[in-house]
Amino acid sequence: MNAPSRSTCSERSSTAAPDLRVISKWGTGIDSIDVEEARRRGIVVCSTENAFSEPVADTVLGYAVLFARQLDRMNTDMHQGLWRKPQLRSLSEQTLGIVGVGNCGRAVARRAAAFGMRILGTDLVDIAADVKRTTGLEQVPLDTLLRESDVVSLNCTLNPTSLHLIDASTLALMKPSAFLINTCRGPVVEQGALVDALAAGRLAGAALDVFEQEPLPAASPLRSLSNCWLAPHNANNSIAAAARVHENTIRQLLESLASSVAVDPDRHR
Repeated sequence: MNAPSRSTCSERSSTAAPDLRVISKWGTGIDSIDVEEARRRGIVVCSTENAFSEPVADTVLGYAVLFARQLDRMNTDMHQGLWRKPQLRSLSEQTLGIVGVGNCGRAVARRAAAFGMRILGTDLVDIAADVKRTTGLEQVPLDTLLRESDVVSLNCTLNPTSLHLIDASTLALMKPSAFLINTCRGPVVEQGALVDALAAGRLAGAALDVFEQEPLPAASPLRSLSNCWLAPHNANNSIAAAARVHENTIRQLLESLASSVAVDPDRHR
């Protein structure tokens, strides 16, 4: 089932919850909340900054290793009685492109630097100098990143500038040997265009933790593509991180009710 639009939610909340004072969002992303309407009505919006950056970054690098070393494919071959030795690559021989270098993107960059990868990053704002210095990340335009990267990791927020940022035209810029990883929000990728690129071999593969429609429909063509790895929006799963978010969500709710001081949602990237 598709979620109702934010405007519809705003109309309902104005009548169903006229005394609403605080929205304390579990997690980081607030793209499901009409922040402008909340501001107009003086409603405090809270979320947990940097809530799941570390486990998500682990997931991204896990997929990067899987692509480079083909661990699952060799395991499958062995269980089927096949003794195949595919040509592999080291991560240190590859370029990683990070789209959106906020908290999560920086966590990805730190891990990729440890593997010796060349790192490109693109963002709407200047990436901090210390991030570039410690990871070797080079800030470049999106088209340059897509053309030069062997692995592209999407770590941006969902907003009007990132909706369908990866579509047929941007996918066409990527190397046929490249892989795409999306652990941010499903609508950042135009799913139909990705299906076409994967099916036609214009892209080597993709790993998707998020989708335009969730749960992913049983009839989705993504399920039939052997070069597409799928997960149920679970890249952020971490027992310890979730416990911190539980506590912080309640704490921010109580503190905001007591003070009515809004947390600036623009900082939660």
